Amino acid sequence: MNKLLLLRNEKRTVYTSSGQGDLGVVTAEISALIDKNEGPIKLLNGVEGAKGGFGAAHIEARRLKHLTGLGYHSVVAYVHFVVSNYDRIAAQDDGRLIFLREHNNYHHRVIAQWDPELAIWSVTTALPTTSARNLDIVWTRTGG
Repeated sequence: MNKLLLLRNEKRTVYTSSGQGDLGVVTAEISALIDKNEGPIKLLNGVEGAKGGFGAAHIEARRLKHLTGLGYHSVVAYVHFVVSNYDRIAAQDDGRLIFLREHNNYHHRVIAQWDPELAIWSVTTALPTTSARNLDIVWTRTGG
């Protein structure tokens, strides 16, 4: 029998305009190489806040103007752009992963943490930067 899982609003998935909720994935192959969980990367509604903030609400409050200035019509569009075709992954000491995509002189970053309740990589924040220094790169895409 299937149990109905009721999620608080902040834990609900944000979808792209085409209805896509899984914006990216840590594949089994990458998971084995970096010793982290495999699974989908999702943007949740989240909550705004300097401490404890995460997801769409957090990113919109802090970076929406910058992202729209770069041509992204929404936070979910930006996150999807980065995590659907990332070229590097960096690891933070707290276990979070930074998905990076280099494009148009920016190092686009999406930071995500493992959510064991949902078995997903939950996006905490996202930002374009002009530098990728001081990162612990644990995986780099090879080939074309």
